[in-house]
Amino acid sequence: MATDVDQVKFLTYQAAWRLTEQRPATKEISMAKARASDASRRVCLLGIKIHGGIGIIIDYDMQLYFRRAKAAELAFGDGDFHREVIAQQLGL
Repeated sequence: MATDVDQVKFLTYQAAWRLTEQRPATKEISMAKARASDASRRVCLLGIKIHGGIGIIIDYDMQLYFRRAKAAELAFGDGDFHREVIAQQLGL
């Protein structure tokens, strides 16, 4: 889980740096978003598995994190959508 989070941080920092330097960053932004979408889903599912059955009970926050990750995926695009953007930027 820590590896997923650190990968997303690095990609996000790289995209933000390109934006502050006023360089084209469409590909880097989509790379960060694709990785963040996949990582958030994976980390939330692992968290639910670690907590067992209690991870999906309304009384605990784990189910809330999973719902937020899914809502963000629907609102901002899932990993497949952003990989398509990356492919277009690479001319594939």
